[in-house]
Amino acid sequence: NKMELAENEKPFRVMTSADAPHLWNYGDMRGGKPPVYIDNYYLTFFHSIALQEDAVIYYCGACIFEAKEPFRITHLSMEPIFYGKDVCMASWGRKHAVIYPAGAFFEQGVWYVSYGYNDCACRMVVINHEELLKTCKGIQ
Repeated sequence: NKMELAENEKPFRVMTSADAPHLWNYGDMRGGKPPVYIDNYYLTFFHSIALQEDAVIYYCGACIFEAKEPFRITHLSMEPIFYGKDVCMASWGRKHAVIYPAGAFFEQGVWYVSYGYNDCACRMVVINHEELLKTCKGIQ
């Protein structure tokens, strides 16, 4: 499985998780919210899933990529920005702690990221942009 992002309704390859899989240590990078154009680049929040002990844990990371083709990934968060902490039993019979970034907007130096919580609620997290950038590592 690989994450692919598209900027409009005619999907085209923007990037895939295969472009930077060795840098993210929290399961396979997967989809999330659509990218946001800011300061001449795109930033998106993605999710990943990893088995921890007896539960599936969801993680959220950030990815920055060029605004022009070939849309090269330039920065990636090295640690989860946030992750599922409240383990519950899923309807399909396995313990999990779900967070799924669904939307985001940027205003006055702050990100507002909406996310699904344990497949039963919607929540919002507020992230300072400068602090977020400090968590990201440049990719050669």
